[in-house]
Amino acid sequence: MVRITALENKLVSAFVFAIFMLGLLVWPVRASVIMRFELEQLVARSDVIVVATTLGWKSRWGARKRILTDVTLRVDESIKGKYQPSDVLVVTRLGGEIDGLGMRVAGEAAFYKDKKALVFLREIPASGELRVVGMSQGVYHFNEAQGQIVVAPDESDSALVERDSDGKLQSALSTRTEPSPANDVLEEVRRLVLKSHDK
Repeated sequence: MVRITALENKLVSAFVFAIFMLGLLVWPVRASVIMRFELEQLVARSDVIVVATTLGWKSRWGARKRILTDVTLRVDESIKGKYQPSDVLVVTRLGGEIDGLGMRVAGEAAFYKDKKALVFLREIPASGELRVVGMSQGVYHFNEAQGQIVVAPDESDSALVERDSDGKLQSALSTRTEPSPANDVLEEVRRLVLKSHDK
């Protein structure tokens, strides 16, 4: 018979209590903490910027038993990078569903079938995969509002942060809380791309 000393019993109890408290702290959190990017930063960090329509997607198993989803987009307009109108590209995002098993990553960019979006992408050197810059901040969905076409990122489940003057992280507000006219945003993105080429 194995005897557990009083000290061992206290240590086990303390460990179980710590795990329980950690669970209480973590469980209610349903948002990803993401560094806030201004539009200029999205442009600077992107290898590819396109206006594209979502054709479909397919989930697969990635490294470390994570579910990844490959989203197929048809390019309507190329603003930065090697793609041309009517080209088809594949964007890889975290999360998805395989055989009834789902994985959802809060704050990850969302795509909607047959819907158009302004998409900021970076190429991962090791794999060649295209990933969205800034998670949900990097996809501006096109919608109609009051008779005009507007765009806005979907940041509903993202907690944005920025660095203060001392370099410490602090909570940040979205740079675009309201949808903006699509033409205005596209014009600004084109201007920022040209400006980056001049540097």
